[in-house]
Amino acid sequence: MVLNSTISLLGVDSAEFDEIIQKAKADCSVSQMPNAEITLDYTLNN
Repeated sequence: MVLNSTISLLGVDSAEFDEIIQKAKADCSVSQMPNAEITLDYTLNN
């Protein structure tokens, strides 16, 4: 599964957002499925 997103968040830098998105990926029930490969590709616009 490949997820592509362009996100605009005021007051959040790229390092902070990367931490948020990686935690969300780790907690995602879909990513817990055996053999699930999830690729996150995002652009943060501030």
